[in-house]
Amino acid sequence: MNKTIFLAALVVALTCVMNACEDSASPKGITNSLYSALKKGDYQKAASVFAENAASEDALTAEEIQELAVKLETEGRQNKMLDYKITGETVADNTDGTGKTTTVCITASYEDGTEEQLDLTFIQKDGKWKMDLFYK
Repeated sequence: MNKTIFLAALVVALTCVMNACEDSASPKGITNSLYSALKKGDYQKAASVFAENAASEDALTAEEIQELAVKLETEGRQNKMLDYKITGETVADNTDGTGKTTTVCITASYEDGTEEQLDLTFIQKDGKWKMDLFYK
């Protein structure tokens, strides 16, 4: 009996771990990683998340990632993000039929009392989700 309970608990725990790992690579997971870093003021982490998940064919260099982190920090100092909330997600087929496109809707609130609604678009490339800032 104790062995059965242990095995059931192990299966539940492994399922939770596997789902968490899968979620971090999903559009919502990537969005949470990016905005969580921005909320914490960890602009280097935010820049790295962006660089790792950008749909661009050209990888950002370490210098470009550092420049992005500095820009994010400058913006963050002017008006710090206090919180964010994912308000929706829409999945559709890519216009070229090669996979899926997902739009994650976010509402971010800032220190000055303003709120901003944003849509991040992700495309599936080789089975992985990538942010596409220029998707039409």
